[in-house]
Amino acid sequence: RLINRAEQSLKFDIGRAYRVFDWTMTLAAYGDRETVYGDELGGYGVVNFNTRYRIDSNWSVGAKITNILDKDYATASAYNALDRTYLVSLNYNR
Repeated sequence: RLINRAEQSLKFDIGRAYRVFDWTMTLAAYGDRETVYGDELGGYGVVNFNTRYRIDSNWSVGAKITNILDKDYATASAYNALDRTYLVSLNYNR
């Protein structure tokens, strides 16, 4: 067993793409894992959402919500994960 790695994990993505708009919903679940200190961290699951709107062939605007359900969990001892977070982006591709 690897330290800080769950033996069981599951990631499920569902989404849809349209001409100028797309979205993805992700469910990620991880089992218990052992820390470098010998402690055991409980398993957890999170739900994330991404969306993007293509303005033209070069520009797009996106939005992302991570940890939609505002789950309290830790990925390593003494490192709590972020609460629900929001990100808006403006992207340019040549």
